[in-house]
Amino acid sequence: MQLVRTIFLLVAGMSVGAMSPAQTSGYLGPRTVSAYWVESSAFLAVRPATPYANPTGCSSSSLAIIPADHPAYKQLLAVVMLAKETGKPLQLYALGCYAAWGETFPSFYAAGSDW
Repeated sequence: MQLVRTIFLLVAGMSVGAMSPAQTSGYLGPRTVSAYWVESSAFLAVRPATPYANPTGCSSSSLAIIPADHPAYKQLLAVVMLAKETGKPLQLYALGCYAAWGETFPSFYAAGSDW
């Protein structure tokens, strides 16, 4: 019997940084992580292999962003890194949009995957 563990991080009452006025939320869907990077110590950007669903209505769903001032930033970074290394789909949950490079992207607050 194979043991499958699900890791899920959710932090209520988070700081959301440069969020857009429309505070919609939703599930971005499971996606394989194509790339991730930290941008000027301001946020973590995650690029999926295929675009995310866009329940938050941001101008682009080609990335998901977590602000560096999020209380669980380090833990979420670790989950993103593990998903990239294992090739397992990453499940993200977004709340609102984050403005960067003249566009808005889903700002995620929770992440999960099966390992």
